Amino acid sequence: MDHIFPCKEVREMLLPAFALCNGFEGNCGSMRWQPEVGHVPRGFCGASGVPGDVRLILVVAEPGDPHANEIYPPDARPEDKFEAACGYAYASFGTGKDQFHRNIRAILDECWPSLSFHEQFRRTWITESVLCSASIE
Repeated sequence: MDHIFPCKEVREMLLPAFALCNGFEGNCGSMRWQPEVGHVPRGFCGASGVPGDVRLILVVAEPGDPHANEIYPPDARPEDKFEAACGYAYASFGTGKDQFHRNIRAILDECWPSLSFHEQFRRTWITESVLCSASIE
């Protein structure tokens, strides 16, 4: 299932955020880190090929409140949290989990109507303007 994860270059940039970055002691003090109720850096996905494949970058707000079943083991390795968050985002876009995910899919279908979901995501990087949950959605 490696094809659902962002490319190595993106992964290496994001992985440190899953080790509870020190931003919570400074500028990001109002953000939430609560893996057991879904608050980890999340909401990003795509760029599953090589960086040169990306033709569309979508920057959206901050991660909304986690879905009811979206939890991450607090004691999991950063790599495991990263993969779980990526997998959850990929599945949410793939199934059209809620209106936000369906709207993004509609944009991708406008850009590449003849491509499969996986191929659309290979050419797209979706990221939040910040990766952690705000204190109020």
